[in-house]
Amino acid sequence: MEYVNRAGDLYYFFQGKTTTGKPKYFASKRQTSEKGIRIATLPDEFEVRENPMNATVAVRRRKPSRIQPTERDLVARLAVELSSYSCVQTDVDGDQIVVYTPDRDPLAAAATLARIFGSSPSATADWTMRRTTYNAELRFTIHDVEQRTYIAERYCYRSSIDGWIQISPPRPLETLARKLLPHLGKDSFFELY
Repeated sequence: MEYVNRAGDLYYFFQGKTTTGKPKYFASKRQTSEKGIRIATLPDEFEVRENPMNATVAVRRRKPSRIQPTERDLVARLAVELSSYSCVQTDVDGDQIVVYTPDRDPLAAAATLARIFGSSPSATADWTMRRTTYNAELRFTIHDVEQRTYIAERYCYRSSIDGWIQISPPRPLETLARKLLPHLGKDSFFELY
């Protein structure tokens, strides 16, 4: 079993044992490990998880989620269409859809590198896209499963708070996404309460 992350790194998967003798599963960039044997598949209760922030790969127990794939796809599409970023990472973590924004715009960075080194922007775009790190900025948490309403939260960087703050009452996901995603990458994002 192998997995290539967005940075282009190849990961291999292994089964080892905990100190109590129970099986554990892990990913490594190395083809061999003294801590376990390579495996062809993971048990159904485990999944491969690529961290949206830095593209590291791990194995974790599957988290149940009441979010529908179409809802995640909606947020992913609207995040790119409505925000000021050329690329955004969108991830489902349990009952939350989390939107991650880049630490710098990878396409703008690619254009700058192309000017400095005299290469084409397309040649440096792939390199910058693979090396961009992301931060969780906005998340939508399912509130009512039957009515499909969500609440929105944004990450607050004030040293006295440093955490998620709710910025909306329960609303349909598309309504919240269309209202909030255009603020990503703008000063107005920090005024959302």
